Amino acid sequence: MASGKTSMSGICVNEQCVAIFNHIKTKSAYKWVTYKVNDAGNEVIVDQLGAGDSTYDQFVGIMPENNCRYAVYDYAYLNADTNQTVHKLVFVHWAPESSTTKNKMMYASTKDFLKSYLDGLGAELQATDFKELSEPEMRERVHQAITRK
Repeated sequence: MASGKTSMSGICVNEQCVAIFNHIKTKSAYKWVTYKVNDAGNEVIVDQLGAGDSTYDQFVGIMPENNCRYAVYDYAYLNADTNQTVHKLVFVHWAPESSTTKNKMMYASTKDFLKSYLDGLGAELQATDFKELSEPEMRERVHQAITRK
């Protein structure tokens, strides 16, 4: 467990979550990672990894319809002004409407705790349905993060 600490809801973060995030940040072997709270409800663990050549549609396609997830997506954005590709690590909080209230509350109360271990996030996207998780929404979040700085 990362530093042996737990969130206010009693959930800890598995060290592998941070290690995979740092791997995505420094290498391009993975395009994204999803995290979930384990079945015991006491630890955030790595759920799935996307290969470096995986697509955004593949990322969206693995999100469960009835359960929450966290994710980090390495989004490549072409800046029209400079014609340069910019990479931003986007934190995604997936909380579908069809998820149970208990599940949504558990994920919401642990989100900032998990994010505190992930140094280098460039933007955040919260989604409750697949439309909010669309690639144009992701692009808009990244664009906002770039122009805000």
